[in-house]
This record gives sequence, C-alpha cells and structure tokens, in this order.
Amino acid sequence: MRLSASRAALILAGILLFAGSVYLLVPAPSEVDTVQATHGPLEVTTSEEGETRSKERFVIAAPIGGRLMRIGLREGDAVKVGQVVAELAPLPLSAREQEEVIGRVAAARAAHREALERVRHAAEDYAQAQRERQRIERLVREHFLSPQAGEQAANLGITAGNELAAVQARANAAMEEVRVAEAGMLALREYKGRSSSLVSVRAPVAGAVLGIPERR
Repeated sequence: MRLSASRAALILAGILLFAGSVYLLVPAPSEVDTVQATHGPLEVTTSEEGETRSKERFVIAAPIGGRLMRIGLREGDAVKVGQVVAELAPLPLSAREQEEVIGRVAAARAAHREALERVRHAAEDYAQAQRERQRIERLVREHFLSPQAGEQAANLGITAGNELAAVQARANAAMEEVRVAEAGMLALREYKGRSSSLVSVRAPVAGAVLGIPERR
C-alpha cells in the first residue's frame, strides 16, 4: 500500500509535533560541579548570633527612720562596695520599730546564708565543668572526639564560671544587706544609750547611681 505525498507529509508533521512536545516536557539537566573524593576528618560548625544582657539594680533603703543628711552623690556617679552613700540622724524608735529592726537583721542574715549555699553549689558545678572540659579536650587531642565537642565543653565551662560570678555578686550584696540591717541595730543601741552618732548607709555593690528619688 503506497501513501500519497500529502498523507505522508501529515504523518511526518505529527511525528515532529509529538517529538517536540516530549522535548519541551523533559526538565533541563542541572549543572553540577564534580571533585575527587578524599578521606579526611569531618567538621560541622553551627554559628549563631546571640545577645546577653545582665544588669543588677539595687534600691538602697535606710535601715531605720531618721533625718537624712545631705547626699553628696549625683546621678551617674560611680560608687565602690561599702562606700558611704548617705548618713542618717536616727529618730526615736517605738517598741514595734525596735522589733522590726531586730527582725530585719535576722532576715538579712538568713538571706546571706542562703546566698552562700548557692555559691557553694555554683562552685561545685564550675569545678565539675572544668574537669569535664579537660577530659573532653584530651579526647579531642587523641582524635576520639571532634573539635566541636571541645568547643562545647569550653562554652559550658565559661557559662558555669559566669554563673559562679553572678551568685558570688549576689552573696556580696546579701552581706551588705546584713551590714545595713546591723547598722539599724547599732542605731537602736545608740538610741538606747542616748548617743547622737549618725548612721551610715553603704553601697551593697560597686556600680553607678541611677537615681536619687528625694531629688525628683
């Protein structure tokens, strides 16, 4: 059976149209780079940005009622631990106020004991973190662990050290609170002895003066 020229042309055109459709539907190949594979250590690093803010604020209150002497500090002035920031001329205390002074001393001492206990736990955690860091670093040097494990152990040691410093600062502040409360006790004794000595109010920690409410 012979095909006419027109029928043959139509068949050929159909084949070409089908082939063109298939070509358009096939996805284009992706270009890739090839390199020769080699044996070596594998390192995976995760890098992220973070922000840490730590700020302790202390409101210094008078341990007893009295007349406030002139304050020589200004907002923004730097103060040292234990520095006198104000002085008070004690007023006569009632029986209830005397009991409150004694109660503040007991509460301040209890808070200081608790702070010291936290320091002890933080010191133990820091020592453990340092021992673990040394162990991990030895395993890294012996190629049993990746360098990333050493970095993680070092970061944990730094975190434990920062926590120890923070609780130590709080313990120092608690100790200053004890001194402030005991200053009230001293004022009470001075009042009973009819002494006219001024009571000193001291800074619990080193820092800067943020504000003086009496001047606002």
